[in-house]
Amino acid sequence: MIIVLNGYPGVGKLTIGQELISRISGRLLDIHSVYNVAFALTEFKSPEFIDTVEKIEAIAHDLIRKLPAEMPVVLTTVLAGSYGRDPITLHDFEERCTALLVQTGLPRMTARVLACLVITDGSVTAADLVQRLQVSPASISKAIGLLEEQKLVRLERSSIRRREEYTIDDDVWFQSWLASARMNALLSDMARQGADIPGLGTPAGTRLQDMAQFLDHVGRDMVEAAERWRKVLSARRTADH
Repeated sequence: MIIVLNGYPGVGKLTIGQELISRISGRLLDIHSVYNVAFALTEFKSPEFIDTVEKIEAIAHDLIRKLPAEMPVVLTTVLAGSYGRDPITLHDFEERCTALLVQTGLPRMTARVLACLVITDGSVTAADLVQRLQVSPASISKAIGLLEEQKLVRLERSSIRRREEYTIDDDVWFQSWLASARMNALLSDMARQGADIPGLGTPAGTRLQDMAQFLDHVGRDMVEAAERWRKVLSARRTADH
């Protein structure tokens, strides 16, 4: 028996497949397993890439045919629609997003996890991220910890599946921006207090005083800009409904 889970990337096919397999005692072949070797060892979109994917698919299908007929096999596949959400296009965007996030100062693994979450429609578990990114659970845990500190991801505890899931909600950038503003306020207070130590008339004291005033000014502007955006977003959502 073959069960096919077909849908857009990031909607939870792998999570559903894992839950299904745990209940019916079968085999699971996730779409990522087919593409990961090609992504890792060949040039993206090259003839070798396409040939590798086709060969892996052929091997997988041959092995499925050799399984006992009563053995359930769950396959996850991608539904490619008018928005071009096929695995190749999605992976290309994810790689470009990761590279840009690294340039902002994020560690590469943290950037990979954030990019993966950004293009995911629903929530994912740590096990999902391990499977998708082909890295260790410890690497995922460290990256998630850093993203939680920066208010870039939100932890959800699923009472139905009894597992922790991570997601990026609609307010993530607002909350992250406010967290940065709060940090600026703390740095401003520290610089203001530190300016008195060398003396306000010294170069070091003047530098710390300027730092305090700059961060205080920028921090207030950040909070005001975030509040304006929240009002715009709220009005747009109201209009959409």
